[in-house]
Amino acid sequence: MYHVFAPAYAARTSGFIKKSMSGKLKCGLCGKMGEEVPLVELKYHRIMEAKYRSTPEHVMIVSKSHIQGLHEMGKMDEAVELFSVIRTMLERRPHLMAFSHYGIAAGQTIPHMHMHVMSSSIENITTKRKISDSAYFVDPLSESILYNADYTVGNRRRTWIESKIDLSSYINIMQAFGKIVVKQAAFLSAFESMKNEIGSMLLPKHMHDGAARRAQTIRLLGERTMDGCGVVWNIIHRDGAFYLQITPRATRIDPSDYTITSGAPELFFNMRFFKTGISGAETERWDKITADFHREIKGLPFASAKLMV
Repeated sequence: MYHVFAPAYAARTSGFIKKSMSGKLKCGLCGKMGEEVPLVELKYHRIMEAKYRSTPEHVMIVSKSHIQGLHEMGKMDEAVELFSVIRTMLERRPHLMAFSHYGIAAGQTIPHMHMHVMSSSIENITTKRKISDSAYFVDPLSESILYNADYTVGNRRRTWIESKIDLSSYINIMQAFGKIVVKQAAFLSAFESMKNEIGSMLLPKHMHDGAARRAQTIRLLGERTMDGCGVVWNIIHRDGAFYLQITPRATRIDPSDYTITSGAPELFFNMRFFKTGISGAETERWDKITADFHREIKGLPFASAKLMV
């Protein structure tokens, strides 16, 4: 496992995030549309600098429409544009990933559709510290939710679902993301069943190793799932192909501190981020990598990227 350090940013309070997700505050991303100059201006989206960067290579693709998730996109051209941009960026830099959260439990703190594009390769992150070789799963309930939703492969440990996706085909993309809606419903049903039937809930076979593990799961269900069950989905480029990864998310690391959120890097790539500050030399190196990355983004041929429909 790695700890990755980033420049210090002002912490967002639990009250701010709760109000943001409830719609009681003006949408921060809608506000940014008129205030900040984007790196790239497209018809339906803007590619923006990430305000709270986790790695030097970190930008956001923000919908110009105020919608909460991908499933609310009303135009085919809007989805075509989004995935053309993702394909162009990940083909140019295969170590990048594109991910999004749906639901406050999954780490979504602003109810406005946006995707993060950032490095998924620890080799491309200079401010890393290796902590151990052991696996680290941020959400200890993901595996149990998948098991109760019947997404298992024998006795193999599973904390996410992965399938190949053709980012050159609109039909294939919509079929893949249509399945996300189905899976999300299955995750939510499994999660509610686990909470309502704690005494008899199913656990993966390898977790039947004593009362302590079951007690931990019961405690987490009772104490740290106040925001329900959400979904984190992620697109990566590996060995010349694109893959869609999906995982349920229900457990906050610390329910008293909403500034601690976790997304695809933590869940899929064994990283833990600390936006608490880095050294002067690291900051200088960080800013140079960011500037080079932004220049490359501005020069990519997004207008010519099209999908087969």
